Amino acid sequence: MRFAIILTALLLFPAGFVFAAETQIDASVDVTTAAHNGSSPTVVFTSDNIGYAFYSDSAGTCAYSKTINGGSSWGTPVTVDAQTDCNHIAVWYDGWTPGISGGYIHISTMDAADLWYNRLEVSSDTLLLGSTPVNASGANQAGVFTAAANTHSITMGTDGDVYMGVQDAGDYFVVKCSASCDTADNWTEAGLVSPFDLDEDWLILMPLSGENILAIRWDISGNAIQSKVYNDTLNTWDVLWANVDSNALENTTYDAAFGATLKRSTGDMYLAYAGDYGTLGTDDDIRTAVYSGGAWTAKTNVLTNDTKGITGVKIAIDDNTADDVYVVYSARATAGTAATGNIYYKKSSDGMATWGTEQGPINTTAGDLYGSRVNIISDQRIYVTWDLPSADDILGTTIADLAPPAITVGSAGTQTVNLTIPSADAYVGGAFTFLRDNESANVTQIIISETGTVNANTNLSDVKLYYKAQAACDSALPGDATLFNSSAGTFSGSEKAALTGTMSVNGTQVCVYVQMDIGSGAIANDTLEIEIANPSADIAVSAGGILPATSVAISGTTTLISNNAPAAPTNVSPPNSTSVVTLTPMLEASAYSDNESDTHAATQWQVTAVSGDYSSSVFDFTSSTGETSRVIPADTLLNATTYYWRVRYRDNFNATHWSNYSTETSFLTANNAPAAPTNISPINGTSVTTLTPMLEASTYSDPESDTHAATQWQVTSTPGDYSSPVFNFTSITAETSRVITASTLSNTATYYWHVRYRDNINPTHWSNYSTETSFITALTQLSIKIEALSGKTEYFIGDNVPLDVQVTNFTTGSPINDAAVTVSVFDPSGTKIITDQAMAYISNSSGIYRYTMVNPTVNGTYVYEIKAVKSGQSGYGAANFQVGALASTKALSESIQASQQKISTATLSDVGNLELGKTYRAKLTLENFESELTDSFSLPTITIYDSLRNVLINSLPMTKINDGTYEFTYLTGAGQVSGLWEAAVSIPVTSTNTISRNDYFQVTGAPAQVKINSIRDSTVPSITANITITNEGNAAFEYHYEYCIVAEQPIQCIGVNALAYGLGAKLIQPGEDFTTDLILQVSNPGTYYFKVGVYWGTERSGAALQFQAKIQTLQVQQSPGGGGGGPAPEPAKPPSISLEQIWNLLASLLTQVTGAGQKIGVIESRLNYLERIWSQLQPQIQPSKTAAPAKAAPISKIKPVIKIRIK
Repeated sequence: MRFAIILTALLLFPAGFVFAAETQIDASVDVTTAAHNGSSPTVVFTSDNIGYAFYSDSAGTCAYSKTINGGSSWGTPVTVDAQTDCNHIAVWYDGWTPGISGGYIHISTMDAADLWYNRLEVSSDTLLLGSTPVNASGANQAGVFTAAANTHSITMGTDGDVYMGVQDAGDYFVVKCSASCDTADNWTEAGLVSPFDLDEDWLILMPLSGENILAIRWDISGNAIQSKVYNDTLNTWDVLWANVDSNALENTTYDAAFGATLKRSTGDMYLAYAGDYGTLGTDDDIRTAVYSGGAWTAKTNVLTNDTKGITGVKIAIDDNTADDVYVVYSARATAGTAATGNIYYKKSSDGMATWGTEQGPINTTAGDLYGSRVNIISDQRIYVTWDLPSADDILGTTIADLAPPAITVGSAGTQTVNLTIPSADAYVGGAFTFLRDNESANVTQIIISETGTVNANTNLSDVKLYYKAQAACDSALPGDATLFNSSAGTFSGSEKAALTGTMSVNGTQVCVYVQMDIGSGAIANDTLEIEIANPSADIAVSAGGILPATSVAISGTTTLISNNAPAAPTNVSPPNSTSVVTLTPMLEASAYSDNESDTHAATQWQVTAVSGDYSSSVFDFTSSTGETSRVIPADTLLNATTYYWRVRYRDNFNATHWSNYSTETSFLTANNAPAAPTNISPINGTSVTTLTPMLEASTYSDPESDTHAATQWQVTSTPGDYSSPVFNFTSITAETSRVITASTLSNTATYYWHVRYRDNINPTHWSNYSTETSFITALTQLSIKIEALSGKTEYFIGDNVPLDVQVTNFTTGSPINDAAVTVSVFDPSGTKIITDQAMAYISNSSGIYRYTMVNPTVNGTYVYEIKAVKSGQSGYGAANFQVGALASTKALSESIQASQQKISTATLSDVGNLELGKTYRAKLTLENFESELTDSFSLPTITIYDSLRNVLINSLPMTKINDGTYEFTYLTGAGQVSGLWEAAVSIPVTSTNTISRNDYFQVTGAPAQVKINSIRDSTVPSITANITITNEGNAAFEYHYEYCIVAEQPIQCIGVNALAYGLGAKLIQPGEDFTTDLILQVSNPGTYYFKVGVYWGTERSGAALQFQAKIQTLQVQQSPGGGGGGPAPEPAKPPSISLEQIWNLLASLLTQVTGAGQKIGVIESRLNYLERIWSQLQPQIQPSKTAAPAKAAPISKIKPVIKIRIK
């Protein structure tokens, strides 16, 4: 079978044929083959891509399919006539009629008795009457129509009237409609007398000039092709038929093998038809004729006496040239074989005077083909469809893709009425529009021309084109438009500017905006007019063409006008070369003045420290309002510095219309620093009994009464050397006292200190330091250590302030949970506001005590002191916390922002509790004084200490996860110690200053459950307990456990009271059990407790079980006594035991030896016990018949063997 198919293909399509790809339009159509024959078109292409194919569908209805890609694929069928006896369909596109724009496809369907009308609007694919067309032939017409016998036609006149006609043996008529064709009554018969005969002839209706209609019929009975003209004005038909061909023999199987088209520019009609095809393949012709000037002229045959067997003929014209004519025909390759039908075509480029080479087959599937149709007129694409009955398909393919897609250039909007001389980047107004009818292409050059009176070559420059894809162009240059030309364009002497770039254009409109500079040499009232003189020549495109070939101008004319800049202002204040006693002076300039009375639109102020050089101004500000004064902001000027300044004004006429700058003047900043303070306390050379003494200085004093803005305290251990101070703190508030923070000073040491003040005028405006004084720390040696644990050191007025401390033994570091701890608090002025208040121990903590201070009412730095006493031992500690106001004034805000610290709030997460094996996650957020998230100067670092103060993480950087937000994670290990851990975070505020935050959190190990399952062996001297330890945590943990035997339950395993003691360790996975035997020795029988304790970190779990220790009793079986007269008195002797019992006991012991390393002590003790019994009983034992063999080794010889095996 496969070989037969290949052979057939070779016979049908010999070498040299080019097979075009055919496309399936519908896979299930009307099986009545004659329903697909016809004389009028059924294919329409409205553009190169958009096309419609009409046909009789599978259910007997009539439908259309649409393509949007030039016929490469087709959409789902849409029903235009839902009646199931739709015999034929014919269409007319009104764009084919000369003078009609082309927005509708007019549809005529034929059933058994009538002609029906519908209309498709191609812009929206909307059917006028849905799938229910109107009956256009009415009740006055007769006739019985069949697919095999009748063909009908439809056309539109040049006046827009629609015509439909049909011929039948029962009736014949042409009906017309002038308006509202969806109403049956608006259809009337054309002509007072019908032009036809009562016969089933084939008909084509075509439009003529003067609103007339040409009817072309194939007279079946007369074998002739003829025509008549309908005069629309007179409503009459010609009396006589005009002969086209009086010898046109038809074929009764393949009906209507003729077609017509027209040259729209002249109205000439082109006709092609099959002649002598009654018997296929004998002498088949395809003949042509032209109707022009009211008469027919025969033209050159397409085929003469062809042997293929013609089955259909249609004709189409290329509307671009109007001389390229295509005749498309179906023919059998083997005339006598119906299944060999194919599609062919020929082209004439001279109005059918000559014909080119036959092309085809252009289909890929041969068959008995019916109803080949073409779109009769197109300037884009000629497309053919046909019916393949063997597959029940409608197929199609392109005959000619006539013209490549073109870009059409237009314009939108109008030019700007006026532009100023001079202007930079002036938008001309309006836009050019670019639209491509298919696919996309790149525009690479645009030449614009200037046709106004301005000299474009000398006065217009820096030409730029901006483009944007828009359905409607904007009236202003869009801010997001794209620059077309990378190099600025200039106009040549011929007033043309050639601009190169890349701009993609497709089916979406692209708006192109023109911008340029207007030079000062332009003359007032010159005009500016922009156009593209010849788009087809002045625009370069990567593919396709450019339309039109005539000029495209943006409408309107721009007039160039002149306008003067404002007058240069004058510096008014500060007066030239005077001093100002502020670092935020107000600059004042003269009143605005403009010759044209334009509005004051903007002012630019510039201040510099270098006369005449404003390239690096210390202050450069442009207002968006017409101001004549401006205050220089804080942190801009320095004290004791000469500054120079100037100002200029701009009007509202032009964004670049600035006045000249004012003449430069100068001023001097002259502001004195505060007076140097004096050290008040501690008194020079005295001792302090605290390691956190309060430093006090004299009252702030400033010669200009500037505000006290900051204080810097420095303490050193070397007199006069503050290069490495032990305490260096700069406040951002006006303080005159400061408590030295804890852990700063050492006991029994001499320290030296000084202090200085700063005003609010300048961040570098410090007083001199105070005269250095000293003090000595003389703190009684303490045995209790107190450490402040505050994780947060900044609060607001009204907050509750929790003060937490940890109390530990100075020597061992162990927590003290039962000390008497008190706290005293000093407010920012140094006044003690809380005196010796008791701090409460936090249950189950490691020596942590808390006191909550309620609602502090003053902002500033607070100091709190802690004392602890236990059993004659004492301790001392102190720390600070900061309280801020809830709402700061503007002055305070500016003062804070003026300082070197930009961070107002630093919040570190408070973890609370964490289980070993879990991840500790520290999250830090930083806010500025406006409660906005802000970054630190550099990445914060974190240090983590365990409960023994071992450093686990040392100053590692945290990870920034967002603005002002940082994170650090640390995975704790199962083997680490539990207890109170600390995370200390250092936050760089500047390159030299940092702030700290701390988080104290309780770390617990993996909790364990321990239980004693049973006492497996309670026989002295070796006691065996079976125990189970369960890991109840979430991570693997190596547990340490101890076990002991005690006489009383309260006795602990540690100590001399334990009768026996052992230790062990085991790594246990989470959720798993560890079960083992634990063995301890006791010498004497009695009542005891077996105890087990398991430890994880600082936590413990225990179990205890009471048991009775006992001695094992063995009964010795005595041998029967010899004769004698009666029972002899039994002497006192040890219990008897048979040798068999001893042997079995030894055998049992031996079975326990293998794999029982930890039972060595048990086995050995039992051997010693048995040996003692053996030595007592051996003289009395008589071997029985079941005793061990005589060669069995004695116990003394077994023991070494057991030891060897154990080893």
